[in-house]
Amino acid sequence: MKSRKLWVGLPVILVFAVVLGVILTSCDEPLAEDEIVAIWYTDQEAANDGSVMPAFEFLSNKELQTYESDGKGGTKKTKYSVEITGAKVVLKVGGGGGNPLGEYTMNVVGTELTVKGNGGPIKASSSGIKYYKKGATYVPVATPTASTPGGVFTTANAPTVTLTTTPVDATIKYTIDGKDPMDGTVYTAPISITQTTVLRAIANKGEIWSEELNETYIIGGTATTGNSVTDGGDSADTSGTLRNVLASADDNATITIQDNLTITLTQCLYIRKNVTIKGKGVTITKGTGNFSGSGSFIEISEGKEVTFSGIHFKGARELNAKYGLGGAIYNIGTLTVESCIFNDNQAIWGGAIYSTSKSKSTTVKGCTFYKNNATSNGGAMYISGGSLYMTGNLFYQNTVGTGGWGPIVDYANGRGKIYSRGYNVIDKAYGTGSQDSGWMNDEKDETRSTAFINTSTFASIGLDSISVPSTVTGGFPTTDYNGAARNGRPGAVN
Repeated sequence: MKSRKLWVGLPVILVFAVVLGVILTSCDEPLAEDEIVAIWYTDQEAANDGSVMPAFEFLSNKELQTYESDGKGGTKKTKYSVEITGAKVVLKVGGGGGNPLGEYTMNVVGTELTVKGNGGPIKASSSGIKYYKKGATYVPVATPTASTPGGVFTTANAPTVTLTTTPVDATIKYTIDGKDPMDGTVYTAPISITQTTVLRAIANKGEIWSEELNETYIIGGTATTGNSVTDGGDSADTSGTLRNVLASADDNATITIQDNLTITLTQCLYIRKNVTIKGKGVTITKGTGNFSGSGSFIEISEGKEVTFSGIHFKGARELNAKYGLGGAIYNIGTLTVESCIFNDNQAIWGGAIYSTSKSKSTTVKGCTFYKNNATSNGGAMYISGGSLYMTGNLFYQNTVGTGGWGPIVDYANGRGKIYSRGYNVIDKAYGTGSQDSGWMNDEKDETRSTAFINTSTFASIGLDSISVPSTVTGGFPTTDYNGAARNGRPGAVN
């Protein structure tokens, strides 16, 4: 049990990662101590007893205790105190001897209470946050919607797109050049789409931000016929690129990438449909566009089921202080990766993969994770929600930053769960301590102190004694990263 954790989900990470570094601001309308009531919900999901479980709550200027599930059917107790001076409400979390683990300032204006720290604004919709003043309920800002979804259009029927959100007085910002919409143009009138465009939009009211809308419009370009990726570029207007094929493909399509192709992404690839993407010795890496700085390679939308196989995710960097979640893959849906390599990916949370509190599940089979890094928690993976299922994977030299937790896998207490189906090989001690693997081993899992991966070819070394049966629950991949028939060894490459 990780007793130092109180929170799960994107916005809580953004706020609570700030330790002893709050920004204090004054408000216009001071409230009396007995007027303030606030509850922070992490996803409004049920606790073990069927009730809605708050990550914390506070009422007036008192020391309280809160409960959080430990993920094993029990609860744990964490202390915090609240100090109120005028309209400034400071929550001091944990800590003994007068030394809190963190201070976070909450400011009340009118009927709204907001939380602010220098880790960036809070994205409300991904966690179902609610703030209360007596008799008033805060409603999060909704993800903007487009009147015409993305797709392939002729020049003659190119759309004009209207953006809407709730509440109606929220501000929408957008870009049509692929850049971060938080720094984009304020939306005031319908947008005329005259050429191939990636439309990104986000809404905010004060410090509260929505999730991002992302739509690709292909205008007068050539939609790929069939579902074959043959071009390693990243233009949605070029037939055969992965971005073009995704925009053109039907829901539940299987997309095949040309053998040994290297795909160079210049911005995040948003997957808004159910799809299987198959490669054979394929590499996805970052180009020198927006990815010269930061950004996940792939984002999987809520409710979508996506499978990757035979792909090497290499060199992702998601170190933006506002987000920083999932170097290679940011998963809000249901993710399966088979015979894939994750190498040299980095994020603040979840160096290679981050699955959010809305994720249904993450399944990892026959993959290799080498030298991925999280500056905070979850060197290879962080599981904030749903379950992680692992079979026959190799984890080698994955790391976290100083004070980080879980160099291989980390998870949110009471939210994420980890299940080993055996035959995983690691170079860390088993267990859920800060420098352990992140899970208690299955009897068929192994820990080894010597090198067991050829770091050039990613082939396994000295694992002849391990044979993964294809009848393992969920099915073990029958081919490896290169498309060769497997000999039963764990990892991406025989």
